[in-house]
Amino acid sequence: VTAQAARSIARLKIDTDVYSLLESGLDRESHRHVIRNAVMNVLVDLRQPQVYPALVKYSKDPYHRDIRTTAIRNLGELAFAIEQHQEETRELLLDYLKAKDPSIRRAAISGLSNLKDDEAIPQLQRVADDDKDEGIRNQARNAIDNIRKEEGTGLTTENAKRIDDLEKKQKEYE
Repeated sequence: VTAQAARSIARLKIDTDVYSLLESGLDRESHRHVIRNAVMNVLVDLRQPQVYPALVKYSKDPYHRDIRTTAIRNLGELAFAIEQHQEETRELLLDYLKAKDPSIRRAAISGLSNLKDDEAIPQLQRVADDDKDEGIRNQARNAIDNIRKEEGTGLTTENAKRIDDLEKKQKEYE
């Protein structure tokens, strides 16, 4: 019920201090962490910058994987939307690309895709080339495509790689 109430607040777009209204839900325990995750999602959807420190906190151990993945995915979206904390967020998310847990790596890729920071492309390309999980490799390629679309190059990962290969061959011939 509490999680649904939080979602309803987002749909109503209430002109009040939504963060103060929902803040207590960030610390509230619930089955499968539904309340905390719903509150994080709502506060990010409503572009509440005050939630950023909580997202950083909940993205780390010892919190449950479900809480961590929700926070990690939301970090990139919030930083992009409020135009704050982009560099700090990028570095944190890039670190999560190295996690053993594939759920954390997936969430980090999603967060980087939402952040739309082209400086993350080289690390995402490494994941796209080398991760042992095919689904994660594909997600990394999609994230790169999403970032490139945002920066206006319109290049897909495959086409960008072809261009890189051609440029390398050209340098070899020179």
